[in-house]
Amino acid sequence: MHDKFSAVPVDLDTRVIKNEVIRLGDLDALYQKWNWDGINAESIIFLTADIEKYTDEAIEAVVKKSDYYTLGSQLTLKRGDDGYTFVNFNFKY
Repeated sequence: MHDKFSAVPVDLDTRVIKNEVIRLGDLDALYQKWNWDGINAESIIFLTADIEKYTDEAIEAVVKKSDYYTLGSQLTLKRGDDGYTFVNFNFKY
């Protein structure tokens, strides 16, 4: 499962604070805490091929049900051309 997330891209000006391979239900994912330009936030990253059958709303619901998500937090989802889908949340400015 760790190999699945070995090629997750990171922007040059983003500092990853924590990486942890996790499972949410039946889905493998990578949990990250990060800092970018003074913003702290968290991401749950999926291999896009693993979630092809899920709508964006369904993926967001999976993340919102997790222990990582803080109720009411802003949430963004991006299915990237790099093979990964990023769900970002718990933004602190």
